[in-house]
Amino acid sequence: MITKTVKYIDFDGNEQEDTFQFNMNAAEFVKLDASQKGGLIKSLQNLVEIQNNEEIYKILESLLLDTIGRKSQDGKRFIKTDPDTVALFTESNAMSEMIIEFLQNPDRLASFMEGLTAGIVQSPQAKKDHPVLKKV
Repeated sequence: MITKTVKYIDFDGNEQEDTFQFNMNAAEFVKLDASQKGGLIKSLQNLVEIQNNEEIYKILESLLLDTIGRKSQDGKRFIKTDPDTVALFTESNAMSEMIIEFLQNPDRLASFMEGLTAGIVQSPQAKKDHPVLKKV
C-alpha cells in the first residue's frame, strides 16, 4: 500500500490537499501485468523512453482507478468500493494532478510503482518465485 498526498485546485479556485491510499495485491498485479505486452513494468519503461504519453495515460488511468481505496481500520482489507474515497479522487482534480505529475516526472511514476508493488513481494506465492511476481 502506498499513501500519497495530492495538492490540487478545486472548482472554486482554492488550493486543496488530500491524502489517498493505493494498493495492489499479487493477483491484481498478475492480471495487470498480463494485460501489457512484455509486462507492465517493461511496457511502462518502453513507453516512457519513446514518450508515448497517450498510452502511458491509458495505463496510468487504469492503474489509479484499479488501486485507489482505503485500508480498513483492522488492517485486514483494502476497500476499493468506497464511493466517497473514489469520488473524491476522480471527481476532484486530484487524479488529474497525479497523472500530469507522472507524465512530467517519470521518476515519480517509478517511485509510485515501487511503493505500490512493495507489498506484493510479501505474498507467500511471490516467495515461491512465481514467474510474474518475481519481476516486481
